[in-house]
Amino acid sequence: MSSLSKDLVVWDFRDIEHREFGFNFKSGFVRKKQFNSVTDLVGYIERSNPLDCFVSIARYNNPGKMEGWLGSDLFFDIDISGGDVNRVYNEALSVFDALKSDFGLDNVVLNVSGSKGFHVLVFDDVIQRMSSSDRREVVDYLMVKYDAVHIDAPSSCDIHRLRRLEGTRNSKSGLFCKRLKTYNGSE
Repeated sequence: MSSLSKDLVVWDFRDIEHREFGFNFKSGFVRKKQFNSVTDLVGYIERSNPLDCFVSIARYNNPGKMEGWLGSDLFFDIDISGGDVNRVYNEALSVFDALKSDFGLDNVVLNVSGSKGFHVLVFDDVIQRMSSSDRREVVDYLMVKYDAVHIDAPSSCDIHRLRRLEGTRNSKSGLFCKRLKTYNGSE
């Protein structure tokens, strides 16, 4: 069974050559892989058929060594664990909407993770150099104002975090990570 779904690939990487990739194989986890193009990445996935595929929210001068940090996307991991799926989905929608309305961000994405919940990502330039403590302030704000209690704060504040690659299968659930909503400055 392929870990890649051709019809779900929605990669719009900013500077793919500066991204770190990680892959889970039966033999173990491999990270610090880098690719110069989406074609190279897809070729690697098709040839090696990993169980799981991940990409860093961070960009580096040298992603193979995780050196020369250039910035990180803003990432919110919202887990269903212990919660009602509809409530958690509504929390994810609230986070998605608040990032647009309360923070004025223009490049926001909502994904189903393929596992335990949802991922909300922000690609705006203005957030790329935010520290982990600045990201924690945003998480705290969303948790208090929008009762978004299912945000995984440690994951969401980690500027070196790997996230599941859209269009790839989660080996545990068998489900694909896929994009649900995109906001690019206008509805």
